[in-house]
Amino acid sequence: MQLSRAHSVRASILPDRPGLLKGDNSRGSALRDDVDDVDDDDSESHSGSEDESVNTGPLLEVGVDPNSVDSEGWAGLHWAAALGRLDLADLYLEHGADINVQRQDGYAPLHIACEIGDEETTLYLLQHGAKSELQTRYDQFTPLHLACREGHRRCVEALGLAGANLNAQSPVSGFTPLMVAAIGGHEGCVLSLLLVSRDTLRMCQNLPPLDVNICDNDGFGALDLAVLRGHDNVIETLQVQFAASNLSNFTPS
Repeated sequence: MQLSRAHSVRASILPDRPGLLKGDNSRGSALRDDVDDVDDDDSESHSGSEDESVNTGPLLEVGVDPNSVDSEGWAGLHWAAALGRLDLADLYLEHGADINVQRQDGYAPLHIACEIGDEETTLYLLQHGAKSELQTRYDQFTPLHLACREGHRRCVEALGLAGANLNAQSPVSGFTPLMVAAIGGHEGCVLSLLLVSRDTLRMCQNLPPLDVNICDNDGFGALDLAVLRGHDNVIETLQVQFAASNLSNFTPS
């Protein structure tokens, strides 16, 4: 059986790093085991149907603007991302489409792929230059916020390993991706954030690690929000991380 396109794209953007996937350090290995043990039904990829009736090739060939949008601000790449049609995405990009085109609500194709949990499309878009820092118009969420909100841990890992800001805060609420995952009770996403935070490639690039101590605009942290929602599994995970973080910052008097 041939490897899927997701595997080939993953290989090109997420090279095999022993410290992450093979557990060279005990904590990293334990985190990977914890992530794989979490049963997160929302983390399945929802690639779109192969509807052969969607054929924009002739229109693009005669000069139709690949970035033209409909009344709701949907461009061709938005539809390609929503349907999981990488063949259409290839076509649009070949004709000069903007991979970071945003709808009226601020959604770029990467937001759509992460919200529906399509890992293959997420990896493809990242490989082709999609920006992970773009925010939606209303909640001002990044693609990582949306992946955490919906419980799509594989998309969380793809974004984190591609260099996304793990501590991005919404100016509206102050929520970080970790807070959004805690509110939703998505333990898999919490563990994935912790996992990629320790990735050697991120460290070599001096990317900031996950900060569990950040507070939202109301003064609540991720642990507080998990407690308010009664998500015991997330509470336990964050308590361990919170204690470790405070211990590492402790300076004897």
